[in-house]
Amino acid sequence: MKTPILALLFSFGLFTTGVSQCTPDPLYADSVFGVWPDTMTNFPPAVLNQEYFAQIDILVPNNASLIPGFSLPPLPIDSGSVETVLGLPAGLIYSCNSQSSNDCTFLASQQGCATISGIPTETGTFILNLDLVAHLALLGSPISVPITFDGYRIVVTDEPLSIEDLNRDQPGLYQNKPNPFKASTIIPFYLNRNEVVKLRVMDMLGQEVDFEEIQGKRGDNNFTYQPEGLESGIYLYSIETSAGIITKRMIYGKY
Repeated sequence: MKTPILALLFSFGLFTTGVSQCTPDPLYADSVFGVWPDTMTNFPPAVLNQEYFAQIDILVPNNASLIPGFSLPPLPIDSGSVETVLGLPAGLIYSCNSQSSNDCTFLASQQGCATISGIPTETGTFILNLDLVAHLALLGSPISVPITFDGYRIVVTDEPLSIEDLNRDQPGLYQNKPNPFKASTIIPFYLNRNEVVKLRVMDMLGQEVDFEEIQGKRGDNNFTYQPEGLESGIYLYSIETSAGIITKRMIYGKY
């Protein structure tokens, strides 16, 4: 499935036992949860036999129901970790600033970061498949929930390519505008083929509060969203296509 904006909140920085040389970006300090970049932005391209570095900023939510794309109950999240990772190109390694005594683990509600670095020695498009474990609590007892994600990739080329060129073959969801908004807002998205798109709006507890089906066309699309019966606040919005789900955040204010 296509990974939503939160799909890697447990994963990035969990590939190796090394210590990542990174500092969390203060730009995301006031966020509730998330991982940056998301699957729409994806990782920057790499060039064969040239030094590569990418930073990932992570903020794990404290509630399992906040993860878009998964029907999880509102159980408290303690932390998240990765069991296996497939797909990194030869020459690149992953390291993280683990936030516990366990290898490559991020604690809930604590901003963290990780890196991918090295010198790639092969060209191609490398899809990262991640087997994750979310560590939750049920009635005071710890439980582990396995989750597998795909949709992130690193492209290694002989010559530099722009991120836009690399990602136009995948559906994309862009930031709504205006944001914040009062009466209506435009939700732009990109499709690589004609298809019906499912638009969902959720509150910050992950509960669906609005739903639309849109006949999307190949290329750029703009959907005018007009909320009905919503209270002012922060909401998640997502599009579901044949490639999966992509999620972003918007702010709605009646006054």
